[in-house]
Amino acid sequence: MRLFSKQMPPQKTNINFIMNGSLPVDMRGTVKLPKIPTKELIGDFFQAKHINDELLCEHFLGMINEMFTGIASHDHEAIKKVAEATFAKRLISETTGLKISYTKPSDDALDKVYLIDKMFIKGVNAVRSENDTNADYIAENSLESIGIRNYIHKFHLGLQPYYFKLQYENELAMMNDE
Repeated sequence: MRLFSKQMPPQKTNINFIMNGSLPVDMRGTVKLPKIPTKELIGDFFQAKHINDELLCEHFLGMINEMFTGIASHDHEAIKKVAEATFAKRLISETTGLKISYTKPSDDALDKVYLIDKMFIKGVNAVRSENDTNADYIAENSLESIGIRNYIHKFHLGLQPYYFKLQYENELAMMNDE
């Protein structure tokens, strides 16, 4: 009896790609993720700001459409407007010179879009270059059940001397040389 086979598992034969086969995103091979109920804190915030799921879905679908249109037309400013700077730089560098066509979503596309979860992220900047490395943060997720995920910088956990030395390393070296 053989426990292991050298035979490869069957490959998917019907993989659908977006942007007419130019961007390999498998649309049918993934499990549809369940929609997580809106947490009370998030719901209260949405109500106070007059925001609803339909408005967010419309906004995000518009952003995705704008990004894919920018990729297809090689409009670097449109990509930079929508995507995070590091992601935009990589998209631009990897799609330069490619012939990409993109068809805008159909009118019923909004009916197929839904939000999986919504939460507040605290402690890191949306601009990656203004954050330190991943190793400099501790993810604190005890408040995720109410809709908050905190990233606490290790500076605030007693490592102030290390980060002070790291930030002022050149100045401290000059002082020691004198």
